[in-house]
Amino acid sequence: MRRTVGALMIIGAVASVAACGRDDIAGQVQETDTVTVTETATPTAKPSPCRPADGADSCVITGAVITGDLAVTGKKVVKLVDVRVSGSVDLNGSSQVSVIGSKVSGALTVTTAGGATVTSTTVGGRLLVDDARTVTLLRNTVGGDLDCSVRRVGGNGNTVGGDTTGPCADLA
Repeated sequence: MRRTVGALMIIGAVASVAACGRDDIAGQVQETDTVTVTETATPTAKPSPCRPADGADSCVITGAVITGDLAVTGKKVVKLVDVRVSGSVDLNGSSQVSVIGSKVSGALTVTTAGGATVTSTTVGGRLLVDDARTVTLLRNTVGGDLDCSVRRVGGNGNTVGGDTTGPCADLA
């Protein structure tokens, strides 16, 4: 008997809550209405692959695999060591850039007012070094063009599949 009374009380409570909920929206939404829900989500920020080595003004990436493009802007020092990038890399506004033992499937663009070193790196597309005071290119493979707009160049052992222009023309 106790179980029956308890079950009836629970059923009554559920029915009154359901009825109450329907009364709150009665006349506002018909059973044949279509309700559209728009969900707006803030995109999740992709964490920076940079690891500050000498403070907040540096970006050091070691042994990383990066899917897509990589862009680093405004860091004083940028170092990519043994990094694999499936897209292009754009390193802009740094005082010193080093790319060592890395592979970039797309283009590698380095814009620096200081120095740049690219060593033992494979670039699938174009390698562009722009505005640098000095650039050193050693044992690199470039699938596209090699373009340099720099003051002083050094290096050897580079293989270039496309055209070479500027002061780096003698490095291929």
